Amino acid sequence: MTSKHSFIPFDIDRPTRFSEFVGSQPAIKRVTKMISQDRLPRLIFLTGPTGVGKTTLARIIARAKICENRKKGQFEPCETCQYCRRTVNNTTCGLTQYFEYDANEFTIDLINDFRLDILRPWEVHFIDELQDMNPQLLKRMRKILEGATATIILTTTHPDEIEDAFRKRLKSYEYH
Repeated sequence: MTSKHSFIPFDIDRPTRFSEFVGSQPAIKRVTKMISQDRLPRLIFLTGPTGVGKTTLARIIARAKICENRKKGQFEPCETCQYCRRTVNNTTCGLTQYFEYDANEFTIDLINDFRLDILRPWEVHFIDELQDMNPQLLKRMRKILEGATATIILTTTHPDEIEDAFRKRLKSYEYH
């Protein structure tokens, strides 16, 4: 599990900018428009089959959100500020704006910590493979997310395994 205090492995050969991302151009356009207008939703749900780039896109969205040099009207992360460089160079340990988690390793203690962490609007929390989270913890997570002020990005290959009440609270983007 990667938590806010551990090393987060980013794959070096993955795209690091929206312009490098291949596929799902209508969805990319919607996301980049929201970023350029500083209107990114608090809760983002990326769905689609394995290998379409959900994790990569989540990381690019996060990078654009925390980028120090991105100007109003722009959507691409600068790749030169400390936050962009550290996420691209696999040195996110110690970042106080970006946290990445594997859903299957959430525990009740982590959920309790998470409840407080997501109250900081400058943070981005990325939870990968949401369908793998324990169903009881997922129910608790749904209630916690209602009060979030941070940006929360969730991904899944199986949106049908996530209860309707949870899915309806999320801004969904499907990738093929």
